[in-house]
Amino acid sequence: MSVSPSFFRSYVKALTPDSLLKIYREIRTVFSRIRYKLEDDERKESLLCPNGQEILFFASRARGGKRYQQLKLDIDYLSNPARIEYRRTKEPETVAWLNQMPEGKVLWDIGANVGTYSLYAAQQQGMRVLAFEPHYANFFALNENIRLSQATSLIQAYCTAFDSKEGLSGFHAPHTSIGGSGSNLGSPVDHRDIGFNAQFIQGGLGISVDKFTDLFNPLLPTAIKIDVDGLELEILEGATSLLQNLALRFLSIELNDGLEKKRDKAVQILKDSGFVPVNKFLTEKNRIDEPGLSNSKSQNYNYHFERA
Repeated sequence: MSVSPSFFRSYVKALTPDSLLKIYREIRTVFSRIRYKLEDDERKESLLCPNGQEILFFASRARGGKRYQQLKLDIDYLSNPARIEYRRTKEPETVAWLNQMPEGKVLWDIGANVGTYSLYAAQQQGMRVLAFEPHYANFFALNENIRLSQATSLIQAYCTAFDSKEGLSGFHAPHTSIGGSGSNLGSPVDHRDIGFNAQFIQGGLGISVDKFTDLFNPLLPTAIKIDVDGLELEILEGATSLLQNLALRFLSIELNDGLEKKRDKAVQILKDSGFVPVNKFLTEKNRIDEPGLSNSKSQNYNYHFERA
């Protein structure tokens, strides 16, 4: 559809001062919203670790800032449990677990998301961290937060998906947002073994932990944290050699008690490798005392293991 010059001239002549003012205000509102959105996306905040070290992060929800706000709440809860309701926390047990790690040792953070626990381990315990996060949007934010916190000497991030074997595959993402979770390598199946519609299928290169170690000779971990929403068992199956390494002393892994066979296989692999379970904690604190929780297909617990 084309507009003739004569039509445009007649339209402009018909405009009144009031209508021009209205158009100006609408344009100003639109540009103010755009500016606010851009400024909010670039908004930065900081949190202090118990030792006084600072973590700087992008604070908007669009940049995954909610996860750092949750970390801040968990840190505050540990310092004063009476002030914060336990059901509002996320994983204070993971923070407490990291507080017990030997200073200056090596952590592998498998499923690092936007880097909350990687940065906490580095800034609080001075740990050398290998952070593995395959989702493209989370990997971007992970590196941005490492840069902001000036932690590049302590944390190296790799866009890597661990599996039981090596191969090219699709990395199925139920979302394209930063800070989200639930993606899966190989098939669009979530942590409950229920299919989902992927919003995006990213190219994925799967590799076993043992092959990764053989090929690249990385820093070997004192501690490993695994939280990948579904492939935890496959990762353990591909890590049998590393799990036998006596330098590895601590392991935290999220397992779904609603899938008993997979959970039991994962626990048995760790026991066969010389680990004993010491604790487990429900990750979704708002589900405490939920009727029917024990029969749900979604019962995510963080299991903490130590070498016997």
